[in-house]
Amino acid sequence: MNLVTITSVGQLKDYKDDWSFILEDIDNTNPFIEFEWLYEWWSYLGQGKNVEIIAVQQHGRFVAFFPFIYKKKWFGYEYNFMALGQANYMDFIAYQHVLDNAIEFVFDYLFDTKKRVLFNLHGLLESNQTPNSLNAYFRKREIENRTYRIVTPFVDLENMNLDDYMKERKTLHGLDRRQKRLRSLGTVKLATSRPEEMDTIFQLHSKRWEKKNDTSGFTSQEKRHFFRKLAENTTGAMRVQIESLYLEDRLIAFTYGFKCRGRYMGYVLGHDDSFDYFSPGRILVKEKIKKSVNSPIKKLDMSIGYEPYKFEWSTGLDHTTRMVFSSNSIQVKWRRNLIWGKEWLLSGIKKSREAVLFRRNTVGKIKYILRNLRSIDTVSKVKPDIVSAINYVTKFFFERQKHVILKMDLQSNSDLVTHETFKPVTIKKVFANHDIEDGDMKEIGNRLYRGFTGYSTKERLSVDDICWINQNVIRIDAISYLTQLRKGTVYIDKWNHDNIMDICAFIKKDYKAKIIVIELEDPDEKTVASLKSRGFFVEKEIHNQTFFGFKKSTIIDGCTGT
Repeated sequence: MNLVTITSVGQLKDYKDDWSFILEDIDNTNPFIEFEWLYEWWSYLGQGKNVEIIAVQQHGRFVAFFPFIYKKKWFGYEYNFMALGQANYMDFIAYQHVLDNAIEFVFDYLFDTKKRVLFNLHGLLESNQTPNSLNAYFRKREIENRTYRIVTPFVDLENMNLDDYMKERKTLHGLDRRQKRLRSLGTVKLATSRPEEMDTIFQLHSKRWEKKNDTSGFTSQEKRHFFRKLAENTTGAMRVQIESLYLEDRLIAFTYGFKCRGRYMGYVLGHDDSFDYFSPGRILVKEKIKKSVNSPIKKLDMSIGYEPYKFEWSTGLDHTTRMVFSSNSIQVKWRRNLIWGKEWLLSGIKKSREAVLFRRNTVGKIKYILRNLRSIDTVSKVKPDIVSAINYVTKFFFERQKHVILKMDLQSNSDLVTHETFKPVTIKKVFANHDIEDGDMKEIGNRLYRGFTGYSTKERLSVDDICWINQNVIRIDAISYLTQLRKGTVYIDKWNHDNIMDICAFIKKDYKAKIIVIELEDPDEKTVASLKSRGFFVEKEIHNQTFFGFKKSTIIDGCTGT
């Protein structure tokens, strides 16, 4: 065997055919080791890094490639796989019959020439031959090593009965109900997005992760070019597939993934958080699985991680390993042992859902605030978050709330009339209004999911001009109050004093309602008196008190005052 070291992306081009022949021969389904994927990574993200691909030649042809990057450190050399941080899986590119010999040949060479060297190799799938071959090498050379595993759920499409599979998950998160409610808003469709839509995908992902700790870096400027270039690739066995969920032709969820021979691997899953309550991400996963059953895809890979939705949809588990080993010099062993301890700690943290959510959400929010406090131009951007955090802490220690529920008997108010025209607020109309901000959009989405119908008298929509009507329940989210309504009763929320009587007249006429219910938070006597003069009466008061996290609620029925 002979070795050739490849150290430039231009040099790599000469080995494309040899590289691809090997992967075709072994029927590779790992997209991250396909030539096109690693070539683009080196071109866009690997510049300035010490890339060292070791090619193994036997009998005049190349039979293996070992894709490394390395750093020169105080203790010696540290070797990793290429694309660390972007490639979920990695491996050696080698014909099966030479893998063991190639591993022995390459690592003996590196240990001999580098002397003080540490290897920290991520992304090795246990279902492949490489971990076993490395372990055999460790035993032969008596090399101390540690292996750290992370679960890798997948859906076995080849051996699936779709009807039985979906039946077992029929009640999962009330997904059928959520999907039905989403469809009630407008036309919903699953479609494959084009590379030209990458800007929309990046925008959606950035919006969702703006206040969270995004470890993927999917939308960083340098990586946008890389992921866009992969999406445009039309050669080789690796293809990017972007499946998206559209509501009234607006993209509300996407999965950016890689198809490689018989495997589809979901890489990034994102959705518009304005529609959180509808679970568009879960709906998309469900539809993607259904669509893939009668396709060439045999395995739908959920990728690494302990996210609950992956276990809910998976039918089998693989594991991805990180293998850490080194030469025997004291300095290298000290660094190696430090990595062993770090990886052991991280392995435990990744299994804790609470720790993961704290790092993603709480730490992410803190970093978002600190990042924007650095510039006077962005301080106003985080002011609502700071105020919200202060209010949260303050209310934890002490808070008093008073909510008053008032009713009107429409049968006793026969003279109600309105000259206003109330038009229903449709999602299509909301999408057409570009002045509605993200926060307002989220409120509208939540209201629609909770069974409210919005109405407005204005042609140009503003969230402040929308009144919300519910025929089923009285819902006061601030105090977690929920009660069913009798037939003929309608609850109005987000009304204002100037048009409350017009709204009542509209509801009486169009809904044939008999009773109208409204709610006031911490009202003054003047406001209650004004509503009473218009025909309302106080039905009940709800008093909430919080003291050091403990909450007490008192309901007083049949009140006549405030």
